Amino acid sequence: MAIINGYCTLAQLQEKLARGDDQFDDKLAFLADCITRASRIIDRITDKFYYSKPLTAEKLDVYADSISGLWITSDRKSIKARVPFLLVTSIVEDSVTLVENTDYYVYECFVENEGAWTTERKSIVFTGTIGYSESPPHIMETCLTIAEVLSGLGIRTVTAPDGNLIEVVKNSIPQWVTDELARERNYRV
Repeated sequence: MAIINGYCTLAQLQEKLARGDDQFDDKLAFLADCITRASRIIDRITDKFYYSKPLTAEKLDVYADSISGLWITSDRKSIKARVPFLLVTSIVEDSVTLVENTDYYVYECFVENEGAWTTERKSIVFTGTIGYSESPPHIMETCLTIAEVLSGLGIRTVTAPDGNLIEVVKNSIPQWVTDELARERNYRV
């Protein structure tokens, strides 16, 4: 029944489905799974994630993206991510621990080096947390809509972000959801 890195809560989905809590007792695990699946659909479509992700000793390479999606820009001045940097615990370059606000500066979605990062392969080690402390409201609404569709328990109309009711074929994802996620995929923070 655990929701894994979900972008909405079970209570929010229950409220969206507009049914009493007693009607969901036997479906809680199923609804939690719908939320997890909806969240991963959003991840795949946007090529981002909207939860916090701790990174321990993430090795960076000038020539390739890291496992977590961090990369070093071609001018070697910045380490970038598709999501915000929440916390930079340490950066070690060529076995030397760098000092924040002296050797590097942390901005929302990049870490800048006044000079340039080394070109030696795998010689930059990043430790910290990237992502979001909580999912943005539009992602939460999108997740709720997709989870509702996946559950098959929804109604034939859904509420768009502008408050208008939209009729949809039951168990299909409305166009506004795919439009929202397409905009999000193209947006680099």
